[in-house]
Amino acid sequence: MRLCLRGFAFGICFALGCATAHVDLSRDLAANDPKWFFSPKGSGKAAAEAVINRIDRLCGRSRSEANPSNPLIAKTQIFMMVPSKAVPAVARLGFQNLHNSLAGNQVPGREATRFELEQEIAGMRLPYDFRQRTILPKYAYLDFLRPGHPGDEVPSYGDVAFVFRDSIKDRTTWTRADTGGAVGPDSFPLPDRPARTFHEKMSASEFAHFECTGYCEAQIWGPLDLRDVSYAMIKPGSPALPALRAVGIKTYEYRIPKNVIGRNMAIERGKLLYAGDAHLVPAATLGKDALDAAIRENNPFTGAHVAEGYLLSEKNTDELIQEWKRRGGDELVSVGHWVSWRTWILAELVMRSDFADLNLLEEARTKGDILSKQIVYSWAARSATQLSLKTKWAKDALRAEEWQIQLWGLVLAQEWRLKPETSELKNVKPIVAGWYRRLFEDERTCSP
Repeated sequence: MRLCLRGFAFGICFALGCATAHVDLSRDLAANDPKWFFSPKGSGKAAAEAVINRIDRLCGRSRSEANPSNPLIAKTQIFMMVPSKAVPAVARLGFQNLHNSLAGNQVPGREATRFELEQEIAGMRLPYDFRQRTILPKYAYLDFLRPGHPGDEVPSYGDVAFVFRDSIKDRTTWTRADTGGAVGPDSFPLPDRPARTFHEKMSASEFAHFECTGYCEAQIWGPLDLRDVSYAMIKPGSPALPALRAVGIKTYEYRIPKNVIGRNMAIERGKLLYAGDAHLVPAATLGKDALDAAIRENNPFTGAHVAEGYLLSEKNTDELIQEWKRRGGDELVSVGHWVSWRTWILAELVMRSDFADLNLLEEARTKGDILSKQIVYSWAARSATQLSLKTKWAKDALRAEEWQIQLWGLVLAQEWRLKPETSELKNVKPIVAGWYRRLFEDERTCSP
């Protein structure tokens, strides 16, 4: 690995309006674009839009392309299927992604792969503390509204369909296939990497003939709550209607076309059941009442793990270190999800400016799971200053068995101006070789 004369690390800190000072994103990216880490300033929605804007810059798109005449804006809708039992939690805490809610069934270790997938969609390395996990995407269905179009298939993840306002498209990426099938290096590259945005130009003719693979998926970045919903659709006789009335959401019945079979379904809007009341629609909150209710009900679908993650993020550095010592290395936050308490604690610690316990970091880097190792390398990118440590960790990461960690080795090498020798790349996976071309040969892999 050759050492160039100049080495520096960019910060990684996404914020949801926290009081600490952060780098001015617009100035920072203008000076260093393209950049593989960045430090947004401001609210969660602003940070989410920064992700989209950076993809657009990398792909030569202009935000001015997002106008009403663009069929991607005017002739598509985004909706999400949610279980009716989760509606009260959505009203209290907003729509949460799997990383924070830990709701639903999961394959062991899938959280780390999902996180890697989202970094591929964004085309950059991302942090993982509670505030940053809130910015990670929520998955939805992108529906192309075309005359005579029978409807693509959409997996049935719940019995309530929330249809979102067009305003969320400024912080939404999309792919022409379900990203859930990409679970390892042999599944990459994704159909769209980095993902497409709604600032992409698409003519009326292209739109009319555009095909999805099964269905098109939307990834909505940043905070998302019922204020972002245009209306809901439910099955006839769904128990969700009283809960939707209580929060003022306009609600329709939906129909399932007869020509769709199996576990996938396409849905069509039916009769109006409730006209809605905008005065009743709540903003999501992490206030005491909402957190107490989530923990008291003690169920992933009521937001219990969201509350636990938030309360953990409120602890100071000394409290987090004590919590690290108290928790065993294999003590899980939620059985069946394979995310340990130590992983969540580590994710908080590495974002603290007063944390620099190299022994704790080394223990997590050498003995932790894949997700913990990624979190340690995110600390290195932001805070490591010793040249010997930088060189050793970048080399160790490139030699790692896990392809996710090999990727971090490349990104750290690029960040610190340590170009790998060809011999150091002989065992890397194809996806890692693709990142090498992006980082060191200025290759762009934008969708056409």
